[in-house]
Amino acid sequence: MPSQNKTPNISLNQWLGNEYIKRKDFAEDNLKIDEAIHSQGQQIQQVNGSLESHKDDLNSHIKIFTLDRIPVDLSSFPMGSILAIKENLFETSSLDWELGSLNTTTGLPTIDSNRIRTKVFHNILPSKSYKIDFLQSRGLDFMVIVIEYDIEENYLKSSDWQNTDYQFTSLNNTSKIKVIFRTVDDIDVFPEDIISLQPILFRIYEY
Repeated sequence: MPSQNKTPNISLNQWLGNEYIKRKDFAEDNLKIDEAIHSQGQQIQQVNGSLESHKDDLNSHIKIFTLDRIPVDLSSFPMGSILAIKENLFETSSLDWELGSLNTTTGLPTIDSNRIRTKVFHNILPSKSYKIDFLQSRGLDFMVIVIEYDIEENYLKSSDWQNTDYQFTSLNNTSKIKVIFRTVDDIDVFPEDIISLQPILFRIYEY
């Protein structure tokens, strides 16, 4: 019957009306999400720009702690490294150092009037990077030997004589080290000199 085709479908019209409102709300919600993401992206760009603008300042702060204030070449360190100088693992009192040396094949103390050595073991972590340096050199060139021991203080290995500003990575079973210092010219050096030399041993953190 023709008249039946003209009868409005009330239920369909109500559904379409409700669906339109839902779709409009959905579109508005998506717009809010897009705006929030865009805002966060701008904040990240601002942070990146801020870090870039302060990069020279950060480098200058790092240089403050280098030997005799000589600027360090940051390219010599692994990317993503931080020199944790505030965590100096050396004692600064002369009572923690003594005159003498260490046998580089056994790690045992020896008598030597032109060497100073650590009295005690210094705890470090296995398989980590460390650096030894002086904050002051008094115009003298020093050299260093690092001897590594396991947790039971058994000898593991010894480095050769190295210039200070020496970087090394501990063995995978190293727990302790001892250190010997001497001048390049092998002149007399005493435990009391430690106070003015300010030796530093610090870990290089990687992130």
